[in-house]
Amino acid sequence: MFRRVMSVFTVRVTMANLDGTRQADIDAVVDIGAHFSKLPRSLATELGVVTEFHARVRVGDNRILERDGAFVRIRYEGTSGIIPVTLGVDSEVPLLGATALEYLGLAVDSTNERLVPTEVMELAFLPVGPVSGRETAGGAA
Repeated sequence: MFRRVMSVFTVRVTMANLDGTRQADIDAVVDIGAHFSKLPRSLATELGVVTEFHARVRVGDNRILERDGAFVRIRYEGTSGIIPVTLGVDSEVPLLGATALEYLGLAVDSTNERLVPTEVMELAFLPVGPVSGRETAGGAA
């Protein structure tokens, strides 16, 4: 039986606080099994990132942890956005999770261990009627 194993690789990203005044270039492990991206707490503190939510996360050894969460600016090869991250302990490596990849419109090319642009998916195409001054699914309003 042939079984393909997902590769693990890192990418260089720039993380910044929301106003962009503090930033750092970091190597983050691409982890499509992780919902949120993760930063070590000391890096988040250095960037001036403020805790804005809490999340229950299941980690690789099946424990459930309570983590603080925040929003950061991220940039990867000309693509940027604001993403949610959880704050890990300083011994944990930064992760780039599935939510960030979706927000940035990126997909994993595991053969070449890189991220590539992709289309953003919608659930379904449903015809809609005119919405005051906005384009409809079938053309201009």
